Amino acid sequence: MRCLDCGTRMRAHRNRTIPYPESGIPNLWLKGITVYRCRRCAAELPEIPNSRRLHRGIADWLAQEPRPLSGPEFRFLRKQMGLRAQDLAEIVGVQRESVTRWETGAEPIGPPSDRLIRLVYGVWCIDETAPLPPHLQRIRDALRSIARKRHRPAKLVLSPAALAVR
Repeated sequence: MRCLDCGTRMRAHRNRTIPYPESGIPNLWLKGITVYRCRRCAAELPEIPNSRRLHRGIADWLAQEPRPLSGPEFRFLRKQMGLRAQDLAEIVGVQRESVTRWETGAEPIGPPSDRLIRLVYGVWCIDETAPLPPHLQRIRDALRSIARKRHRPAKLVLSPAALAVR
């Protein structure tokens, strides 16, 4: 591999741990990455062979973390699903400004909203043919509607009681 800056041949350094600021999540590091380093200008180029799979893995990990989501993590899940802030606001039943404030850290994400984004992400991940209970099917239908961009989805509001696991 040649350096993009100076054209010199780069040397591979395997099994490195590197920061991944491109994710938008502060302090997210990738382990076991090959990094190419230029001997002449010291430019570094990490090799990330399948970014789509990597992002899906990051999102799966975030959705299962027991601690509350941070704003950037919340934004990462929303973007992984391909939703605009307005779309997610309609699904969650809040104003678009609330989603923006959560994502920027201007306002803390409440526990019900934290659980709901994880639930929405979980429904988004489920196989299209898998049968769902009616309340989860409404979320799936709203996500399909948004994905097809045929029309704006009907407002979907879930109560915190609907999120309680029994």
